[in-house]
Amino acid sequence: MRCFAADPTERFGSAAELAKSLRALPDRRTALAAQQAELAVRERAAYKRGVMRTLGTAAGIVGLLLFLAINNFVQARKAAISGAAASREGVRADAQARKAAENEQNSRRLLYASDMNLAQQSLKLNNLGKARRLLDRHRPEPGQEDLRGWEWRYLWQLTRSSALGTLTNRPTTRGWSVSFSPDGTRLAAGWLDGRVDLRDVPGRRLVRALTDREQHHQGHVAFSPVRNLLAATSEPKVVTLYNLDSGQESIFWRASDRGDWRVRNLSFSQDGSKLVIYARSGSDELGDEVSVVNVSSSKIESRHKIVSGYSLHGFLGAAQLSPDNRRLYMTRQYSIQCLDLATGQKLWETEPEQAFGMTSLALSPDGRVLASSSGYKDPTICVSDAATGQRLKRLEGHTGWVCKVVFSKDGRHLISAATDQTIRFGDASTWTEKSVLRGHINEIHTVAFAESAQLVASAAKDGNLTLWREDGNYLSTEGQDTLRPWNVETGQIVVSIYAKIGRATIAAGGRVLVALIEKGNNSEIEFYDLAHPGPAPSHFPGILHLASLTVSPDGELVAAIDNGQVRLYDPAKGESIEPPLHGHLNPVYGIAFSPDGRRLLSASGSREAVKLWDVGTRQELLTLGGTGSMLWTAQWSADGDLILVGPPWQTWHAPSREEIAAAESNEKKETKQP
Repeated sequence: MRCFAADPTERFGSAAELAKSLRALPDRRTALAAQQAELAVRERAAYKRGVMRTLGTAAGIVGLLLFLAINNFVQARKAAISGAAASREGVRADAQARKAAENEQNSRRLLYASDMNLAQQSLKLNNLGKARRLLDRHRPEPGQEDLRGWEWRYLWQLTRSSALGTLTNRPTTRGWSVSFSPDGTRLAAGWLDGRVDLRDVPGRRLVRALTDREQHHQGHVAFSPVRNLLAATSEPKVVTLYNLDSGQESIFWRASDRGDWRVRNLSFSQDGSKLVIYARSGSDELGDEVSVVNVSSSKIESRHKIVSGYSLHGFLGAAQLSPDNRRLYMTRQYSIQCLDLATGQKLWETEPEQAFGMTSLALSPDGRVLASSSGYKDPTICVSDAATGQRLKRLEGHTGWVCKVVFSKDGRHLISAATDQTIRFGDASTWTEKSVLRGHINEIHTVAFAESAQLVASAAKDGNLTLWREDGNYLSTEGQDTLRPWNVETGQIVVSIYAKIGRATIAAGGRVLVALIEKGNNSEIEFYDLAHPGPAPSHFPGILHLASLTVSPDGELVAAIDNGQVRLYDPAKGESIEPPLHGHLNPVYGIAFSPDGRRLLSASGSREAVKLWDVGTRQELLTLGGTGSMLWTAQWSADGDLILVGPPWQTWHAPSREEIAAAESNEKKETKQP
């Protein structure tokens, strides 16, 4: 192409140059071919590299997609596993929560059963306050199941006060001394903080505070038995006389400036002419002193020193004059001493008591008998011959040491108040206990009796000043050989039982027939599935009492007596529920379910006439003593308030929940503050 170039300068310059070019042409063609071959190789290599890159990219993408897919699958699997685990944990947590709730409920039931037994024991020990606290802690909170049954309501009524009412309550101090006016219309009260009150008894109101300053001494009061004259501590070392008829008052007695004197007891003579003051000096050196003071002249007629080593104890120390004012009876550290006031000579002294000291002293109106008490261990009352000091009798009944003893004016009754939270009336002719007053929830420190009004007043550690009636309010406790059940819809006989039938009943919602079969001297209980009468019945041989078969109101439980023990059965399963109910010392003869099915009553006899059981926990809740040794029949009233066992027939009553609510509401309304 160079030969025909348009530009002459680009053409071959000569033939030689053309010839040279032609000779070089094969070499150029070879070189070109080599270049083309190398280019083809390079193109193929580039193509392969492109393919490889494409394949690598595709593989990467596929790998990534596969990774993502696998990862998603793994994550989904993990999520599923985690969800399943969470679900299992949730189920486990729910199960644990249900188990915890069941355990808590079971613990509440066991605690309830334990507390009912403790409450009954507390009542037997006269610890009314503890019994109330045990009962109160089982009042249900909002949303809680109410575990209280007949036994709670029965014990509740026993913890109610038999008092007419509470005149006042001073919870920050203690009642220390009380005394009625001769006609019973006025009541004076002394308190631990030194305050002395005068109250109108018929009107149940405060007349005036004779001393309204709180001082560090016990307030003591004593009314004259013949007129409206009141002796009371107005200051730590001062006794004041208050004439309620004239309104006059005057300082009657003042202790010596030497010593930290405190009055421990005030007592008028029977004719009201003299006042006996027992005081303590607060030191072993000065000891105690009994002063006999003439009421008309305020003159101290005699002083009698007592060496005492227990002067710091406010309960100890008392003195009293004989009806003829010729003898003085006074407590010493561990004994009682009798003095002839005319000569000052000791006539007798009792044997020392094994106690910390004498707490109270009371002389019968005829002057023949002396009653005394001591602290702080011995709960008995000692009755002695006032002429000789010889011990006649020890009176039992209180379960805590006695703070105060007094005789009624006619001498027929001995009234005592004690730390066991009870006031007891005793017959002074037979020295037997007549009645018990309960209502205080702490130690009772003092008591007084107004025979004209037939009223009792008491003051206690709980700060209550309380009025009672003498008699109180008390609760006295004195076969056929063939059985064929029929289906009433079809008119067909379901099963025929050919045996000596002691008793039979239907249970488990009408699905099960329960029969007591007599077999010689023994019996057995049999359960027939009426829906499937073909299989042989479940049966439990034993020594079964023929009248002992009873079914719970819902039909889900059967109770029977086997060899004197109470056994429970599941009629639907035809199984015995083990173990039997253990508790009675002697055989059980009668059983009955309560109308609500929550309680089972078992009757035996004597001190274990009745036991009450919690059906759910099979725990013993209450034991009631009665009469008779073999109580064959036990029944509940339809309302569940009354229990009947016998013969001999005897009943126990528990107030209804409505009656309890009404009574507690009235108690709150009637409580008066000073």
